[in-house]
Amino acid sequence: MHTGKYRIKLKKTSERTVMGQQIVVLAGGGHAHIEVIRRFSGQMPNKAAQKAIRLMLISPARHCVYSGMVPGVMAGHYEVKQALIDLSELCREHNARWVQGEVVQVDPATRQLVLKDGRRVRYDVVSLDVGSATNTQGLSGDTSKYAVKPLLSFLERWQGFVSGAGQGEGKKLLVAGGGVAGIELILAAKHRLPFIEGYLVSRNGILGSHNPRVKRAVNFALNREGIRVMEQLDVVAVGKAEKYGGIVTHLSDSSTLTVDFLLLCTEARAHYWLESGGLPTAESGYIPVNSNLQIIGYPGHFAVGDTAAFNPPLAKAGVYPVRQAPVLSYNLFAYAEGRPLRHYRPQSHFLNLIATGDQRAIASRGWFYCRGHWVWKWKNRIDQKFVRQYKT
Repeated sequence: MHTGKYRIKLKKTSERTVMGQQIVVLAGGGHAHIEVIRRFSGQMPNKAAQKAIRLMLISPARHCVYSGMVPGVMAGHYEVKQALIDLSELCREHNARWVQGEVVQVDPATRQLVLKDGRRVRYDVVSLDVGSATNTQGLSGDTSKYAVKPLLSFLERWQGFVSGAGQGEGKKLLVAGGGVAGIELILAAKHRLPFIEGYLVSRNGILGSHNPRVKRAVNFALNREGIRVMEQLDVVAVGKAEKYGGIVTHLSDSSTLTVDFLLLCTEARAHYWLESGGLPTAESGYIPVNSNLQIIGYPGHFAVGDTAAFNPPLAKAGVYPVRQAPVLSYNLFAYAEGRPLRHYRPQSHFLNLIATGDQRAIASRGWFYCRGHWVWKWKNRIDQKFVRQYKT
């Protein structure tokens, strides 16, 4: 364990911790980390115990977007601000410190995080919850600006498009990706702009892992909205149309489609910096962890959510970091205090509530299936409750 006085070079003037205080740093403002912050004050048995831990959150942006409400924002059911969690205010409310910055390297030998702007942050215990990125590898052209992640950048781009689209008549939109995210977002777009022409491109079909009744219900919704589904195809390149500034998408069958709005919802990939960031990575590029959520071979280093590689692998779904959060919260402070750690046991199945844009939704879990307006109301209650607990 590392105790004593440490410098944290966050400003031109350095800061010192209290003698013996343990520095616990959360890198990334993901779902698991915001719950760790919320639990911090209540988890400490007394003020002395709380003062023995210095909790810090580092994230590139002040606001975290709750992914479950993104389709509703896109459809116009919520304002953007309703899906945002203010990390700075959350930290202030729960006696943690928020630092704006992007972690690009971990140095386990010196127990320091390196930020993109060159600053270094000292830690005793660290957790990584930096999420994942949209996989645009293999696509030629400037594809990053069309990716669904970062979510806030995507929502800002969508709001700008909506404000200039009028009724959407004659406009074309293409979504690449036949998973839950791609389905929800193209249906949300059609609800917001009913006259837009919608195209869904999917290499592996629609909702490959879901049961046949769910697939039929989704295909019915897509057909009802007049969305053209193009299966067994990929977007392989992106360019700019010379005539009116549209986006030229080149497909894997050598055809092209010029659209006004492109959204890449392809499978997730690990952030590239993880592979050269000082910690081990699995073949997938994510960081391998054990059942304590601790990075294998690196005591006091944890990873959760999309950042972590589990054995057997887990789907990149928001339910997992939410369920990992209580175990992570306990283990971070238990490690800092020299207590035994708890085990995380992932569930084998989880419930998907798939919004169809029109304030209806489809529930899917293994063989289970149902749909209707009441399912959307169920989803809405869950989402609103989740965000509300982090509003200060």
